[in-house]
Amino acid sequence: FKIPIFSQVMTALGVLPIARDNREKVYQIYEEAKQRFAHGEKFALSPEGGRFYNPTDLSPFKAGPFIFAMSAEAPLVPLVIVGAYEALPKGSFLFNKDKWSHKIRIIILEPVETKNYTQEQRKDLQKIVYDRMNAVWQTENKKLLGL
Repeated sequence: FKIPIFSQVMTALGVLPIARDNREKVYQIYEEAKQRFAHGEKFALSPEGGRFYNPTDLSPFKAGPFIFAMSAEAPLVPLVIVGAYEALPKGSFLFNKDKWSHKIRIIILEPVETKNYTQEQRKDLQKIVYDRMNAVWQTENKKLLGL
């Protein structure tokens, strides 16, 4: 949101401007997003909090997406994206031109209801989602890397 053109496009698309260094602002954004969710909008939140790559395990999950989903009573629909790093490594501006035929797979897992979880059980919910996603990540990366 600090880059003028990207900021305008992201705002027009309804992207949530997560201020990672301002927790109160994040909670305010979540409250506004809950109203949007109640009117049918859906959101994609990265539980890792950014772009990370480790071929053996997902990075630890942040609490924010789970806090939002629980407070909005929104189901979580975990997605595992495999091959994106190989196609566009972090720090690259253009797709990896040496691998024009590179494949990116998106695996959609079963939704996880959040209605029955309290804030005290958030870490349990995070672990359930992490374990499901990480199992798929490990399996798919082994295939991708030929292991």
